[in-house]
Amino acid sequence: LSLLSEMIERLGSQRAAAWATGVRANMARDPQGGDTDQIRAVAAGQCGIAIVNHYYWVRLATGKSAVDRADAEATRLIVPGFADGRGAHVNITGVAVSASSQHADLAADFIKFLLSDEGQELLTSETKEFPLVATAAMPEGVDLVPAFSASELSLDVLGENQAEAQRLYDLAGWN
Repeated sequence: LSLLSEMIERLGSQRAAAWATGVRANMARDPQGGDTDQIRAVAAGQCGIAIVNHYYWVRLATGKSAVDRADAEATRLIVPGFADGRGAHVNITGVAVSASSQHADLAADFIKFLLSDEGQELLTSETKEFPLVATAAMPEGVDLVPAFSASELSLDVLGENQAEAQRLYDLAGWN
């Protein structure tokens, strides 16, 4: 949803809808399972490309299983940017505190911990996501992700366009 939300903002609803419809029309098979299953399908030759989050590929590439590493080696991770040169779409992991929280001070302390080097390492070492804090250690294998410039689109826009993105996916037949 966030990818199509960004496309709506950058390209307009009509072009974003055309993209969603075109991708759906070109699917070699209906997606089954999660991101790792899509990578395995590409490695097995069931399809030529899949849209996945980078960290699933990194987990395979750095995994202990020879099968996992072989699936990563049989594929190539790319991070496409928008044609306008304003970076690549990046999904985020966020945190929020409910307005009705009875312990907002404790939640704020927890968020501060999550934003520390130690908190970032705990969050990213196994997930293989990029740390948010520049001084935090990079997880093993993240260096395998090709260099890219991240989009600087306001995250608010992604939320504002989410309902429209879902509508376009539905119209395009993404189930």
